[in-house]
Amino acid sequence: MPVTDPTATGTTWSVRDGLATFDEPAVLLRNALDTVFTRWATEAGARQQSYPPLLRTEDLRSLDYFRNFPHLGSPVTRIRPDRLAGLAGAPSGAGALPAAELADATHMLPSAACYGCFLHLTGTSADTPVLITTAAQCFRNEDHHDGLRRLWGFTMREIVCVGSAEAVRTHLDRHRERILAFGTALGLTLDRQPATDPFFEKDGTRSVMQVLAPVKEEYLHTDGTAVASTNNHRNFFGERRAIGHAAAGVHRLRRLRPGTLGARPGRPLRRRPGRRAPRGAAGRGTLVTRLAARLGLELPLLQAGMGAVAGPGLCAEVSRAGAGGTLALYREAPGRAARLVREVAAATGRPFGVNVVPEVTGQGCLDQLRAVLPELPRGCFVTSFGLPDTDAARAVRAAGHPLVVQVGTPADADTALGRGAAVLVLQGTEAGGHLLGRLPVDLLLAAVRARHPQAVLAVAGGIATGKDLAEAVARGADGAMAGTLFVPAAESAAHPKFKRRVVEAVADDTLITSLFDIGWPNRPHRVLRNPLTGTSERAPATFLATTRVDGRAYPVPRYSAAAPSEATTGRIEEMAMYCGRSCTRVTAPHPAAVTVARVRLEYERAHRPPRGSRQLHRIQER
Repeated sequence: MPVTDPTATGTTWSVRDGLATFDEPAVLLRNALDTVFTRWATEAGARQQSYPPLLRTEDLRSLDYFRNFPHLGSPVTRIRPDRLAGLAGAPSGAGALPAAELADATHMLPSAACYGCFLHLTGTSADTPVLITTAAQCFRNEDHHDGLRRLWGFTMREIVCVGSAEAVRTHLDRHRERILAFGTALGLTLDRQPATDPFFEKDGTRSVMQVLAPVKEEYLHTDGTAVASTNNHRNFFGERRAIGHAAAGVHRLRRLRPGTLGARPGRPLRRRPGRRAPRGAAGRGTLVTRLAARLGLELPLLQAGMGAVAGPGLCAEVSRAGAGGTLALYREAPGRAARLVREVAAATGRPFGVNVVPEVTGQGCLDQLRAVLPELPRGCFVTSFGLPDTDAARAVRAAGHPLVVQVGTPADADTALGRGAAVLVLQGTEAGGHLLGRLPVDLLLAAVRARHPQAVLAVAGGIATGKDLAEAVARGADGAMAGTLFVPAAESAAHPKFKRRVVEAVADDTLITSLFDIGWPNRPHRVLRNPLTGTSERAPATFLATTRVDGRAYPVPRYSAAAPSEATTGRIEEMAMYCGRSCTRVTAPHPAAVTVARVRLEYERAHRPPRGSRQLHRIQER
């Protein structure tokens, strides 16, 4: 058949005759995206199933496959036994196998993942909707190929709902919105349109019905690439395969094109000989560090527990991706704090943390801990922004959870270790938010490492890429904490204007001030410049915004320490938007799982400096 683009090559992929080869960055990106789609299915209540890689032609005939989609078919057959000897003697340069050499085809390669699902459900019935998710290598024998936009073979994940017309309609409506929102989070403009691709035989009955009453809608990028589709098969499969439901809806997710998120190959990270990750900690080829091993992480990266940003959604998503997701407790009442912990625990089976701020909550910190520690699953951790008092530290240790303490001075590092901290997070002045000291992160790391050679140390400030993380480890850290990196994440609770400003900002758009001190006095903080930071006179501390928590409205005065969340309305541009100098390298609002996958890839491929190098590298100057 004619092929308009038989070969095509990208940075991490190549295509020949409609068949793609992916290099590691593209494979990791594809896997990260599939993790997101599989979670959608799980959250919808779908169970995962896998079906045979071949479909019987007699089963496909019952589905009118050869009436509607014959042009897509890729038959699978055997060489005729009486032709084997002749083929063995054929010259090495011979091309295609003649049809005369082949037996009749009894099986076909699937052109969609859902066929196996519907065939598996043949003759079954249920009183409630049945939801299944499956992934398959699919093949469509179309008349042309076009790089990654139109392939002969590709991977498809589908989320199938078999149930009443109302149940299917609800299923499709939920995922229509989710696909569009996910595209927006990735920076993709998607347009939902009735399908017009060659999936439908031009003169077939399904093609005519698609015009009169569309059953398939595609989600098209501006370049014409279809990245997903939703399909309402009505009662077709139910009648043809005697399935006891009236309708079936399918949510299809083709893997997004590698390169959409800017994945790039890098140099491999050198490993220390003989050190491999324990199962479940710093796995999948990631360089082992004591931080990852101590907290049970796959990547030695902690997400900061930022108030108004780090809610259950962000915490769970980062945790599921293999990094240290952290839930902000800040000023939460004990009962609500416990409820939020239960919400995260229900969403992830991997380690996550809760963050307390003793300097702000005082005695309330111990009340929070007493409420959440019984709810915190085994293997999870507690982070403290600043020094916890001895009672709080003792409560965490007694509950069997690692205590992670963030400090900004060598003296506070000494005190935290004396109170039983398992991990120290050393915050440099490059970091966003309230500052615990006056030293850049490199100098603080060097000072504390000299005093405590065996301590587990992470750095905070200037971390936005896997290269940043690898360089911190090369300088003596065991990992890092990042906050600014996760503010724009799709799951972040930050206000949309806050997210947008972080993405648009560069390092010099931030400054250290003591302006936003209502509710948290006497603690300098790094924020994005705004109308209040640009004036020398202090305006009246009147209310300028409102934040709602559990349906109750709380007024926010001018110069409040509160950051704007998605539940905040009012003069958002005048509120404190905490942001570190790493914002220069935070350039898109990706979902957290994609962000963690990118950092992991960059980290694993980053080139570590030569062993023994003592050259100090200041992150804030990059």
